[in-house]
Amino acid sequence: MQKTDNMGATLNNTEDILLTIPKNEVGFLRSLAKKMGWTTRKQKERSIDKSLKEAHCNMVYPVKDMNNKDIVGQILNSDV
Repeated sequence: MQKTDNMGATLNNTEDILLTIPKNEVGFLRSLAKKMGWTTRKQKERSIDKSLKEAHCNMVYPVKDMNNKDIVGQILNSDV
């Protein structure tokens, strides 16, 4: 016996798709999805992806002394 959703489509007949769209278009996409009976959800950004974006945008800061426990102080007082 196959499970069905509220529109009668079998669960084996669905596909998850990840879209990257401008923030100002999210409302339109959600209203379209609602009208079509689709399910939408926002995916949280993984911390590794966030870190890679920050590194790509030069948002990383050097630490002069790794043994010093005041890493935040070193970053705030750096010349970068």
